[in-house]
Order: sequence, then C-alpha cells, then structure tokens
Amino acid sequence: MSHAVGDGTTFFEIVSQISSYMNGNEPCSINWNHPLKATHEIYPDNFSERDYHRSYGLPFGWGLLKNLRTLKSRTCRYLLLSKAKIAEKKNEFRKKRDTNPACGRISNNDIVMSAICELSGSSDVFAFDRSIRGVKEGFGLLDAGNLFVEVPFDTQAGKDPCEIRNILLKDSGAYYESNEVPLLPFLNGRVGRITSLASVTKKATFPGSKLLCQLPSASFISDLPLDVAVIFRFDDEHWGVMHNFRKTEHSPLLESILA
Repeated sequence: MSHAVGDGTTFFEIVSQISSYMNGNEPCSINWNHPLKATHEIYPDNFSERDYHRSYGLPFGWGLLKNLRTLKSRTCRYLLLSKAKIAEKKNEFRKKRDTNPACGRISNNDIVMSAICELSGSSDVFAFDRSIRGVKEGFGLLDAGNLFVEVPFDTQAGKDPCEIRNILLKDSGAYYESNEVPLLPFLNGRVGRITSLASVTKKATFPGSKLLCQLPSASFISDLPLDVAVIFRFDDEHWGVMHNFRKTEHSPLLESILA
C-alpha cells in the first residue's frame, strides 16, 4: 500500500482499526477527507525554488541514474537493537544538556538515526521523514494521507544525536537554511532516506493469536538506487533497522546498542 493510500502513520492506523474490529471493539475514526490526503507535494517551509529543484529535480534524478549501476551491490540487511541499551545511551547524551540544551531532550529515535549516519559510507546527505500531523496548523493526528515532509541534513552532522534533536526543535524544523541545500551530493547520487516507523507502529492482535514480532518487507527498499534505512519496532524489547546501504562504515554508536 506504500503511499498509494497513505504514509506509514495511515497504514498503522488502518492496522489498528482492523485489530479493533477483530476484537469486537470500536476503533478510532480516521479522517479521510483532508484536502491534501493524496499529495506528495509537501516540503519544508523554508525551501526555496532552488532547494526544491536540487532535492527533487534534475540533480536528484541524475544521481539516481548514476546509482542504477549499484543495484546489484545493494542487499537488504536487518539489524536488531536493544531498547535498554538505546535508553542507556540516551541518558548518557542527556547529561550534556548544560553545554547543549538540545541534548537534554533527545529521544531513542535520535540515537538510532545517528547510528545510521555513522554506519553509512555512501551518502553525504540524508533526509528523514517527519509527520506534520499535530505540528502544522490544520493537520489532525488522525488525518489520513501522505502528510509528511522530508527534511534533508548533513550526514556528518547527523552523527551527533543532539544535532538531530536540534533540527526538530528549530522553528523552521530544518537543518539547511533557505538556498543552502548542497548540489554535489544530489548530482553524485550520495543522498539517502531514513524512515522511522517505530513511534507509529500499531499492533495487530486477533482472537486466539499472539503477536511475537513485526518485520517490514525487504521489497520496500530492495529495488531502490539510493541508500534507504527504515527504523521499526520489532517487539517489546527491541527496535530494528532495515537498510540497503551500498557501502558501510564502522559505527561505535551502533555497536553499543546492538542486541
């Protein structure tokens, strides 16, 4: 259903509805009437025309064409992460709040995203998905559709979880200022995507069954000519990462949170 009906939030709201019906409960009502439900045309508010064309126009398209030759070298890999170790690492970074206030508010997801940045050896720019539900005026938490923005940021900067949190705390919600999105990473095909489903995952439970774990399908990223990582909730004690990175580097942060 990927983006034909909606984004990950919409998908898991549908899963939650099905689960509620199967268990004889009344589900929360999804709003299918938002005027932007079918669009992918939502961008960071500070994007200039130049930023848009670099991110989605000819430079990005040229980079994808260059990366078609890398498809054979891309395989889908899964990483299992310990929630307890992630929480421990998060608390370590929060102790730095006196020198960087953003550190005091970092989340588990910030830690995982930084580990992904350390792991990648083939992307100079990543973009993470951010839902605009409850963030932008006029978008409710149960609105269905592709209601998210992709926020590009420098991979090197993203290796610091406090920098990830700082992006989210900024009024603009962006790393790059207007007209600052770089050209060369897009021309060279050295851009990637990070999608986090961990916070929006809803369990599907049916009478007489017990959910042990959840795993996203490899088909979601297997044929994409760019670096993609998907963060997901595996079970109550673990998060997971699925990725197709062409090249990987040693990541001390990742090693410290592996299950």
